Amino acid sequence: MHTQYDRRKAPRPAAARCARWKAWCVPAWLAFAAGTMTTAHAQSATQAPASSTADVSTSLSGLRFTPLAQLPSGPGDASDADACPGFALEPTSPAGKQVQKLGWPVIGEARLGRYQLVSFAGLFESGTSGSCTISRGNLAVFDGERLIALAYASKPTDTSIGHLEPIEGGDVRVWSGDYPSTPTGDLHLTEGDALRLGEIAADESLCHGAVHAPNIFNMRIDKARKALIAKGWQPVAGHFDQSSMYGRERGLQKRGLVEVQDCAGTGFGFCTFNYRSAGSVLSVVTVGDADDTGDGLPPVIRYDVKCH
Repeated sequence: MHTQYDRRKAPRPAAARCARWKAWCVPAWLAFAAGTMTTAHAQSATQAPASSTADVSTSLSGLRFTPLAQLPSGPGDASDADACPGFALEPTSPAGKQVQKLGWPVIGEARLGRYQLVSFAGLFESGTSGSCTISRGNLAVFDGERLIALAYASKPTDTSIGHLEPIEGGDVRVWSGDYPSTPTGDLHLTEGDALRLGEIAADESLCHGAVHAPNIFNMRIDKARKALIAKGWQPVAGHFDQSSMYGRERGLQKRGLVEVQDCAGTGFGFCTFNYRSAGSVLSVVTVGDADDTGDGLPPVIRYDVKCH
């Protein structure tokens, strides 16, 4: 999924980043959350006039929207993002190119009605197994090429903003900057052309409405299994050469999770479980090496569907 990670390239200490970023040791989320900008940013970050602002809001704890007409300059180079190859992207939209030109690594682009959404971040921390934690993330809302609003975390420990994913029905899913990444919330457009960032929907339409999946993110796999079966998804038994199976797969199958397909033997301990409905196959991925012979079972972090 991600390009090769060079473990010889260690992340810079915070002090070194501050020396290089100068005024940007006051991160974007802190400047916006405080409702004021530092002297260095006062001329470069401009609030949007009331007449040009969009109706944007969020019900998610820890995230806020603010009207904004101009972004301040970012770190100025992409060397931190280079420590996490494959996580920052080359923008294709004019709005995304604006953000990148200001020195911000772009991590997501999506279209929602007349609005262009661009997510970007100020800090990338490389980790084990090619992983990367992205923090100081923001979500810029453009009307065409004109910036009108910004979403940000009100505190550094609050909900993070990572990449963007268009989903069926026209909404856009906002993922966290954590690794492994999990959904932060869904952005949807109301009939009145207002943008709302809220909780993940309880039910998601897939394959042009042919099948539906319940919200099973962060749910333990045994509970997720029950929720999927209730929606018409049937477990697809994994076929293994028993002599070559890791003990992990055997343990999961003994606990009734016959649909386990494989588990990673190292790293984050990802496991894949398959389910079928109306000819479509849902692949559910869990994370962690919970004790498969005890009470613990791994939680779901994502799923992908192959439509019939």
